[in-house]
Amino acid sequence: MKRNHGIDLLRIILMLMVLVLHVLGHGGVLDAAVPLTVKHGVVWLIESLACCAVNCYALISGYVYINGKYRFSSLVQICLQALLYSVGIAICIWILKPENFSVESLIYFLFPISKGGYWYLSAYVGLFVLIPFLTAGINALSKEQLKTYMCLLFFVFTVIPTLANKDTFGTSLGYSTFWLAYLYVIGAYIKKYGWGDALKSSKAVLIYIGSVLLSWGIRIGSESITAALSGEPKTTNAFLNYISPTMVVAAVALFLTFKNAKIPPKPARIISAVAPAAFGVYLIHEHEAVRGHFISEKFVFLTELNTPMMVAGILASALIIFLVCLFIDWIRHKFFMLIRLKERLEKLEDKYIHYNIIK
Repeated sequence: MKRNHGIDLLRIILMLMVLVLHVLGHGGVLDAAVPLTVKHGVVWLIESLACCAVNCYALISGYVYINGKYRFSSLVQICLQALLYSVGIAICIWILKPENFSVESLIYFLFPISKGGYWYLSAYVGLFVLIPFLTAGINALSKEQLKTYMCLLFFVFTVIPTLANKDTFGTSLGYSTFWLAYLYVIGAYIKKYGWGDALKSSKAVLIYIGSVLLSWGIRIGSESITAALSGEPKTTNAFLNYISPTMVVAAVALFLTFKNAKIPPKPARIISAVAPAAFGVYLIHEHEAVRGHFISEKFVFLTELNTPMMVAGILASALIIFLVCLFIDWIRHKFFMLIRLKERLEKLEDKYIHYNIIK
């Protein structure tokens, strides 16, 4: 398939957004910002701007795979990449701190998918094995049937749980295969029927910003109102999680902004080279040992800076983590190329899996 450089650019931006979320959340910035202060409002605005990143990744899966070539070898390569980082990083930590080693931790890092070391990877593996069934169902429905079904899903699995402020239907607030499958259907619909092609990028950006500001305003507004009424700020994150209707709309709008973007040839080559490493960035920085030693509660100090410097520090921290992990994954990529892993896996798949299916 011809690469969509707009989607590739979006992958890079989304991973930076995920890193911002982790600097704010894992890094302790959100908890350290004092409620009802300017800094508190600013850090939650940044959180709101980045919150739809994971939803966008799932949309990309549907957009790419509905007309793409489905290969089990692609999933195997991702799993081997995850295993390499899961065990490799753990070994590095154990060499530096032998007292951290245990049989239980070894088993945990040997099974990063089944043990849930990377929640998105585990959910994505579940989605991947469902893709043929999802695709068949999408292709079996008419455009109007699919549109009606998606509207029903939106109401049931986003609007109702958000208004109830409860995970009513067991979507794990978006941390699940089920939720990724729902977003896969939306991404596939966009690709199959060209939905949103007529929407100008400027309008898509406005929809994204409007959805973000609404989510943010509800959270900050609820704090201010409850503080005025009871003297203690209380809030809700009902509109600031993956299944929130505003976050679904924000994800779709952001996706539509980039999917038809025209990228000049020279930047496109750089983007195409960097984009595949985005998943490696996730696997490295979200490793339990890396998160524990280098990210968890390590960015609380940023809230002691003035507001502009705090914002710059959050963005700079995310960028530095991205670049370090990108360099590490570049080495991994070269190693996989050297051993011709992709080609070998595809040959095995063509020889055994496809052969058996045909026969």
